[in-house]
Amino acid sequence: MNKNRITLIVSVWVMLLTSCAPSASQIQDAIKQTQAASTPVPTQTAFPTYTPVPSIEVTRIVEVTPINTPLVSDVPLVKYVIRDDTFDGSSASNWDMYGTYTTSNNNLILGPGLITSHFNVIKGDGGLLLFRTKPSTTFYIVFEWGPFNDASYRGFWFVDSAYNVFYKGPAYVQQDFAFAYKPDTWYYLLMWLNPDSAQGKIWEKDHPEIGKTFKMDTPDFTNSVLHYTVNIPINGSIEIANFQEVKFVK
Repeated sequence: MNKNRITLIVSVWVMLLTSCAPSASQIQDAIKQTQAASTPVPTQTAFPTYTPVPSIEVTRIVEVTPINTPLVSDVPLVKYVIRDDTFDGSSASNWDMYGTYTTSNNNLILGPGLITSHFNVIKGDGGLLLFRTKPSTTFYIVFEWGPFNDASYRGFWFVDSAYNVFYKGPAYVQQDFAFAYKPDTWYYLLMWLNPDSAQGKIWEKDHPEIGKTFKMDTPDFTNSVLHYTVNIPINGSIEIANFQEVKFVK
């Protein structure tokens, strides 16, 4: 009970006990002062309503290079880039070039003609090419080793986005590859060789969802190092913006 209230009550009782009866107005004033001094205690305290926090799924993001590959489910995860050629003046020395070729905006325009790498691609690593062709262009993109038509020659050829060929000496096996390739459209082509097969994928640069994978058995392809070749044998031309040799996460 409040100290002021106690004091007022005591005062009233003292006046009564001492027969000094207070007037009616004094009693009313004492009651009003007692009521004003009293602070009622709330009978219930409202607590804030509990709102559960929604769970958050944390996704681990792994940065890899290059970032231009499509879904990891389609191709191996790239660990790092071994070689990155943009065909400016410095990288052109990495290639032997034959036929008709020129550069424009650091892109190589080839055809009819052929380029083949001075360097060797290690078997199991990938070759990633960014390119487009003019209409009616015949093109071969190749992993190979040895003189062509020699018994020692081994090669995997990606031909016009229409079929794949595995050469063992002069003999070869052909596999159809029906893909709706469009001239004057930028494509990425990623290829690599496993111990007993060749694999890869082609997809549109601006629409990665438009693409197709391939795999072909390559028995007795025992060479551990390979040359990378782009060949425009007859007509048309190819424009190459970039070549990357990549190391995959094993």
